[in-house]
Amino acid sequence: MKSSTNPLALALALTLVLAAPGCKKGGDAEPEGSRPYAVKVEAPSPGKTGEPLTARVRLEPRDGYKVNLEYPAKLEVMGPMGAAPMRQTINSGQAASLTEQELVMDASFTLGRGGEHRFSGKLNFSVCTETVCEVKSEDVSWTASISE
Repeated sequence: MKSSTNPLALALALTLVLAAPGCKKGGDAEPEGSRPYAVKVEAPSPGKTGEPLTARVRLEPRDGYKVNLEYPAKLEVMGPMGAAPMRQTINSGQAASLTEQELVMDASFTLGRGGEHRFSGKLNFSVCTETVCEVKSEDVSWTASISE
């Protein structure tokens, strides 16, 4: 006897399971206010072609959490064409500040032409309470501009 599965019934069942209270889809982002941390990006002030610019990415734990100093945090940055370096990784050993109260990573670069340039990246880190540690990652982005 051949068994067949109705695709519509399967999709409906999956939708009901994912919509059940307490279930979280893998791609769902936590609302910013419910996170045990805040990530802030300070874009550099407008600069000149070929001069160093620095963007600052700051992680601040909250609600009884602290930065996990043992976790190998890193910031991976991808810049536009003409940025030097175009790609960079900053690890916790290179952090501008690494304490239980904050993690600050600076991404420095130069730009070869005028205008606005978009950067994106991913911050990987861990925050802990006395009883639990959470490994997290946050997408970050900023715009740097060159005025000629």
